[in-house]
Amino acid sequence: MPILIPLFVGILNYRILTKPLRLILAFVLYGTLNEIIVHFFIFTIKLNNTMPFSHLYGLVTFLILGFFYVCILNGFIFKRITYTLVIIYAVFYLVNSLFIQNIYIYPSVARTIGAILIILFALSFFIKVMQEASIEKLHREPLIWINLAILIYYSGNFFYYFLFNIILDYSREFSKLTVIYYSVLNAAFYLLIAVGFWRARPIVKKNMVL
Repeated sequence: MPILIPLFVGILNYRILTKPLRLILAFVLYGTLNEIIVHFFIFTIKLNNTMPFSHLYGLVTFLILGFFYVCILNGFIFKRITYTLVIIYAVFYLVNSLFIQNIYIYPSVARTIGAILIILFALSFFIKVMQEASIEKLHREPLIWINLAILIYYSGNFFYYFLFNIILDYSREFSKLTVIYYSVLNAAFYLLIAVGFWRARPIVKKNMVL
C-alpha cells in the first residue's frame, strides 16, 4: 500500500516534525488503520458494504486537515474563521450521514463540499506563501509538498466524490476504471506526503576541503 511509505518516513522523522506535520502524520496513520480494519472485515466476515467506514473516514480526515489549516493559515486567515468553517462542516456532515445520505451509501454531497473547502484552504496557503515571500527555496519546504499533495488529491477527486453514486449505478465497468484513476491519484498523494516528511530533515552542509 502506498500509504505505508509516508507512514514509515513520518515515524522515522517524528521528533523533528512540527505540529502541522504531526497532524498530517495522524492523517496518514488513521488512513492506514482504516485500510487495515476494512480489509480485515472484508476477509473475515465477508463484509460487502464498507460505506459506514467511508462516512467515518470522510469526517475524521476532514477534521484533521481542518486543524492542519488552522495552524498553517494563522496570520493570513483568522483562526476563528477557519475553526468556524470546520465546525459548521462537521455538523453538516453528521446531519448528512444521519438524515440525507445514510451510512450505507456513499456520502457524495458531504465529500464534495468538503473537497471544495480543502481546495480553498490549500489555495489560501499558497497565496499566503506568495504574499509573505519568506521561503527562499520552495522545494525544500515540507509544507509546500504537503499542501501540493492535498491540492492535487482533492482537486483530482472532486468529480469522483460528486459523481460516485451516479457512476456506480450507471456502469460497473466504468466504475472500475474510476477506481483505477482514484488508486493512481491516491498513490501520488501519499508519495508527495512522504517527500514532505523527508524534507523536514535538517539540511547538512558539507564543509569543502581545499
